[in-house]
Amino acid sequence: MVVRALRLRRDGGHRFATPLRQRAPLDFASAASSSVAVRYRVIARIVITAVAGAALLLALIHLQPLAGGEGAADSVPYDPLAAGVIGAMLLAMALCAAVAWFDSDPVESAMASWFVSLVPVLGLAAGFAGSWLDAAVGEELRAHFAATLAVVHVAAHLVLFRACFGDEVTDAGVRWLIERTEPIAAGIVLVLWLLPSSAVFAVVGLAAFGAFVQIGRALRRALRRIGHADQRSYLLALCAQGLCAGVQAFSPAAGPLTDPSGWRVLSFWNGSAVFVAVAALMIVERRRRRAERQDRLYREALDAARKYRHVYYSAPVGLVSATATGHVLRWNDMAQSFFPDLLQNGRVNTLAGVLGDDRAAPLVQGLADGQSRRGELRRAATVLAYEAVIAGGAIEISFVDVSERSRLAETLEQMAHHDSLTDLLNRRGLEKRIDEALRVRGSRESQVSLIYVNLDHFKAINEVFGHAAGDAVIIEVARRMRAILGPLAQIGRLGGDEFIALLADAPLAQTRRAAADLLDALTGEAFEHDAQRFDVQASIGVVEATAGMQTRELIAQADDACARAKQAGSRKIAVQQASDARLDDYRASIRLGSKLKSSLPIDRMRLYAQPIVALREAEPVQRYEVLLREVDEQGRIEPPARLLATAERQGGMAAIDRHVLQTTIEHLCAHPAHTQSLGFVTVNVSGMSLNDIRFQQDAVAMLRDHRLAASRIVLEITESVAVRDVSGTRRFVERMRDIGVGIALDDFGAGYTSFAYLRDIPASLLKIDGQFIAEMVGDRKHRGIVRAIQQLGAEMGMACLAEWVEDVPTLQALLELNVDYAQGYVFSEALPIESWLVRQVDLTPLHAARQAAQAVRAATDAEQPVADRVGA
Repeated sequence: MVVRALRLRRDGGHRFATPLRQRAPLDFASAASSSVAVRYRVIARIVITAVAGAALLLALIHLQPLAGGEGAADSVPYDPLAAGVIGAMLLAMALCAAVAWFDSDPVESAMASWFVSLVPVLGLAAGFAGSWLDAAVGEELRAHFAATLAVVHVAAHLVLFRACFGDEVTDAGVRWLIERTEPIAAGIVLVLWLLPSSAVFAVVGLAAFGAFVQIGRALRRALRRIGHADQRSYLLALCAQGLCAGVQAFSPAAGPLTDPSGWRVLSFWNGSAVFVAVAALMIVERRRRRAERQDRLYREALDAARKYRHVYYSAPVGLVSATATGHVLRWNDMAQSFFPDLLQNGRVNTLAGVLGDDRAAPLVQGLADGQSRRGELRRAATVLAYEAVIAGGAIEISFVDVSERSRLAETLEQMAHHDSLTDLLNRRGLEKRIDEALRVRGSRESQVSLIYVNLDHFKAINEVFGHAAGDAVIIEVARRMRAILGPLAQIGRLGGDEFIALLADAPLAQTRRAAADLLDALTGEAFEHDAQRFDVQASIGVVEATAGMQTRELIAQADDACARAKQAGSRKIAVQQASDARLDDYRASIRLGSKLKSSLPIDRMRLYAQPIVALREAEPVQRYEVLLREVDEQGRIEPPARLLATAERQGGMAAIDRHVLQTTIEHLCAHPAHTQSLGFVTVNVSGMSLNDIRFQQDAVAMLRDHRLAASRIVLEITESVAVRDVSGTRRFVERMRDIGVGIALDDFGAGYTSFAYLRDIPASLLKIDGQFIAEMVGDRKHRGIVRAIQQLGAEMGMACLAEWVEDVPTLQALLELNVDYAQGYVFSEALPIESWLVRQVDLTPLHAARQAAQAVRAATDAEQPVADRVGA
C-alpha cells in the first residue's frame, strides 16, 4: 500500500519529503548487503598491494642516490624528474585507493590494486632498481624480489578481470582460475622463494603465460558483448600495459645510437604518462556514471513523490498520517468526509480523537516498526474498516467504508438464524442461543428451561384449507407466543408445527406456569383467516437443563416430554424434571446409536419365546413367537424398547431383523427333532426391513437354504406397513410363500384396516391387536370387534390369534367366539428360547376355560326348551 511505502513531510503547503523506500533500477538494499562482504576483500587487496608497492617506490626514490654515489658503473644517476613522476603516480594510487574504499566498489578496488602493482614493475623495467637492490638484498635474491612483484601484478590482473568479466565467464577452467586467484598467487610466491634464482623467472613466465592465455580465451567469447564501462576500462588498461611493454622492449635496440639509460628513463616516463591517463580516465568515467545514476534516482524519486501526492489526496480510501506520539499530521479528502468534525485545519488533531482511546493506545504505545493492526469503527450509520501500519516511526492509517458489506453480513446472519415466515429463530439460531445459555449456566449456576410446543393435527389444516391458511395459523401462533412469554424468552420455530421457547434464569415452576398460560392462549381462542375459524390444539413439554447437559440433549429431552404430553391427549403439558438418570439414559441411547452404525451389539441381544396355544386342538402342538430382549448395563433383561427406537432413528432395523431371523433359523437347524414337532414359529419383520432390498435378498437366501426351518417359520408383518405399500408387500409375501414361509398380519385392527389389502395379500394368520382383547370381557364393543375379525378371517381362509390374553375369563370368551389361537401371560411369560426345548406349556387355564364354556353352553341348552314352551 502506498501508505506503507512512503513517509511524507508537510512543509508549508503540500511539499513532500523523499520516499521511505524507493524501488529504483539499482537495488540499494542488495548493494548495501553485498558491499559489506566486498569491503573486507577490498581492504585486504589494497593494503597488501599498496604497502608492497609504496615500499618499493620509496626505496627507488630515496636509495637510488646512495647506489649512484658509490660509483656503480651500471647504475642510473638520480633523476629528480623521475622521482617527481613516481611521486605523482603514488599520489594517483592513493587517490584511487581512497575512492575505492569510500565507495566500496569492487571494480574500482580491483583497478586500484592493478595500478599499485604496475608501478614497481615499470620501475624495475626502466632500470631504477639498479645496483642498490644488489647491495641491499644481494644479487642472489634480486631475482626473487622481481619475480614476486611480477606474480603480484599478474594476480592483480586476474582480480581486475574478475571484477569486469566475472558474470560473463562460462568456461569452467577460467572461472575456477579467477575465483581462486589469491590463494594460487600466494602459493606461487611461496614456491618462488624456495627455488634457485635461475629458475624463478621461468616459473613466473609460465604462470603469467597460462594466466593470460586463459584471459584471452574468455575475452575471445566476451568481446561481442562488451558495452559496459567497467569492461571498456579494463581493455584500456590492458592496452596501456601492452604499449608500455612495447616501449620498454624496443628501448635496448636504441642503445647503439644514444645512452641506453636515457631510453630507459624515456620509456618509464611514457609508461607513467599512460598509467596516469588511464587512471584519470577511469575515475572520470566512473564519476560520470555515478552522477548520472544519482540524477536518475533523484528524478525518479521526485516523480514518485508527485505521483504519491496525487494518489494520497485522490485515493478512494481515507488516509491519515500521524506521529508516533499520536498527533495527526495530514489526511486526504476521503478521510475528511469520514471525520468532518474530528479532522480540521488550524487545530491540534489527535489519533485518540479519531479512533478512540482504546484503539489509539496500542498504536502509540505497543507496536514496533512494521507491525499493523486492523479493526472496525462505527460512526452513526457508517461502518469503517481500518488498518494501521507503523512505518519509520510514523503511523499510517487507511479507512474503507464497509457499511454495505456490513449490512449484507447482517442480512445474511438474519437469514441464516431466523425463520423466514415468522421471523423467529430457526433451528440453527436457537441452538446457538441455547449453547450460550448453557455456557452461562455452567459459569454461574443459573437455571435454563425449555418449552416445547407441538400443534396437534396441524397437517389437516394445510390439507383442507390450504397452505395459506396454515401459514396464517403459524404466524398467529408466533405472535401469541411473543405476547405471552415476553421479550426475555428466546423463541424459535424448528419447522412445520414445532416451536421451542428458551427461558434463562427461570426456575422450573415459573416455566411451568408460563407453559400453562401459553397453552390457554393457543387453544382458548380460535384462529381466524379469510372469515374462517380454526380451533388449534397443542401439546407442550417442559424440561429443565441439568449440569453438563448439551444443547442437542436438552432439545431431545424437551421433544420427549412433548411426545408424552401428546400421548396423554390434546391440551396436555408434560413436565420432565431434570435428573442425571434421564440424561444417562439419553447418552446411553446415543452411544448405542453410534455403535449401531458400525456393528450390532450382539453381546446385548437375547432371543426369547412366548408360547402360542391352539384353543380348539385336541392334541397340543408347541408353537411360539420369537421375541428380542436386551441386556442393559446392569445385566438385567429388559424389553428392547431403547434398542429398537435407536435402531429406527439410525437405520439399523434391517440389521436387527436379519440377526433375529438368522439366529432363529440356526436354533431350529441345531435341533431338528424339536423343529419337526413344532406347529409354527412367528418372527417379526419391521417396516424398514420390508422395504430394504438387501434384507429381502438375504432373507430369501437364508430360508431357501434351510427348507425345514422355513416350513415352520411365519413372518409377522405390521398391518400399517402392509397398507402403506400393498404392491411391494405382496411381492415379498409371494416370494416367501414360494419357499414355504407363512405370513401373519400383526396388530390387525389397530390401524386403518382395509378389506382391499386383505384380498391382495395372501396371509395365513391374523393377529388381533391386544387392546381389543384386554377389554373384551367387560366391553361389548371390543367383543363385537373381535367377533367381526374372527368371522372375516374365517371367510378369507385365515386363522386368528388373540394377543394379550391375561386371564381365564378372556380365554373363555375367545373359546365362545371360536378364535383359533391365544397368546399371553395366562399361559406363560416370554422365556429364553432354549428353555422350550424341554419345557411344556401349562394348559390348565385352557382346561378351565373349556369347562366354563361347556357349562355356559349346557345352561343355555337347558333353558332353550323352557323358553320355547313359554312362547307356545
